[in-house]
Amino acid sequence: MHAFLCAKQSLAIRFYFRIQTAAISRIISLDFRIYMMLQAAMA
Repeated sequence: MHAFLCAKQSLAIRFYFRIQTAAISRIISLDFRIYMMLQAAMA
């Protein structure tokens, strides 16, 4: 039972970390896109 709980918890942590990583990469790509648009507007 305890091992099952630990496995479940580690799976949840991994899932949460994956979602967080995807969100961060999406935000970074959005920032990069805005930055490129600003650079194009400046030039």
